[in-house]
Amino acid sequence: MALALRDPNTIWLSTDPSPTLWDSATDHAYKAAVAPITPGSMVQLVDTAGDLTWVLHPDGTAQQGEFFVAVERTFTNADTTDGLAIEEPYAIGDTVAVMAVRTGDTFLARIDNGIDVPLATRLSIAASGFMIPAAATTPAANTAFFKSLIDTGGAVGAPTHIRVFRFH
Repeated sequence: MALALRDPNTIWLSTDPSPTLWDSATDHAYKAAVAPITPGSMVQLVDTAGDLTWVLHPDGTAQQGEFFVAVERTFTNADTTDGLAIEEPYAIGDTVAVMAVRTGDTFLARIDNGIDVPLATRLSIAASGFMIPAAATTPAANTAFFKSLIDTGGAVGAPTHIRVFRFH
């Protein structure tokens, strides 16, 4: 079954005039995962034996170029076609739906158990693909391209989605 880019009964709210899943000229929007990927994780394309595939984004020291987030399975209608919940991680070999995250975009990212994120905290990407409070925010060492738009009210008790803004 082909993946639908949009649910026909969905209203899209975005500053982007065409808030679709990534569809560049080479159209690598839906490539298989080579490791489990949880929706809300930051991902990147890599060459795996001659084929482009999605993997978890590396740690904050390697942040550059375009950013992509794995989206929930509602975008792929998987919750109605294969019985999986929208939060279900993509398994190895699953087709992964992603969204390009541009400067000015707001999106749902994932933080891990035990992380405390106050409002407007600068965030970077952990090796898990989840967001973490940035260790370095000086201009010379800045890997914090994101800010939290919520306050978790203390350390979260389970992996959680938070609303994030890409400002840089």
